[in-house]
Amino acid sequence: MTKLDESFIVNSIHLHLSNRNIAKIEDWTFNGFTKLEQLDLYKNKLNNLSGNIFKGLVGLRLLNLAYNSLQTLPDNIFHDLHKIEFIDLNHNSLFSLSDDAFSGLTNLRALNLQNNQLPKLNKEIFNAMPKLNALNLTNNLLVDLEEDFLQRMPHLSLLNLEYNQLGQDKVEYFYGKVKENNENMGN
Repeated sequence: MTKLDESFIVNSIHLHLSNRNIAKIEDWTFNGFTKLEQLDLYKNKLNNLSGNIFKGLVGLRLLNLAYNSLQTLPDNIFHDLHKIEFIDLNHNSLFSLSDDAFSGLTNLRALNLQNNQLPKLNKEIFNAMPKLNALNLTNNLLVDLEEDFLQRMPHLSLLNLEYNQLGQDKVEYFYGKVKENNENMGN
């Protein structure tokens, strides 16, 4: 095959665009990719994402944006990804997340925010993720989390808070809450 057929790309289930030096992706680029389940954009040069970049990815289950240079996320950027189960944002430069950054992620099971620069997370960020069971916040700059931070994540069974600036008492408190969740779910 010397020419890549557009219908072949649009009908793909897995699109691997990692390590391509991609610095920008236009709005609606993936519109029509209704069968796409996995999108790998890791190890690129993305530092900004527009609000409509993922529109049309109604079947997406896994999104890998690790190893880019993202600093913030637009509100509602993932809103149409109703089937998404895993988002990997590790090794970016995220320093701020709005309360609506993860809006609409009702089926999200795992979120990796490891190795970013997040000093704070409002508990409202997790309102839209009732099925979240794994959250990795390792190696950020977190100095505090509200005590009812986990209340909106009743299925959370795995939480990693290592290498932050949280006090040991706070870390143990949250790990205890996750252990209670596990016991209540029979894990």
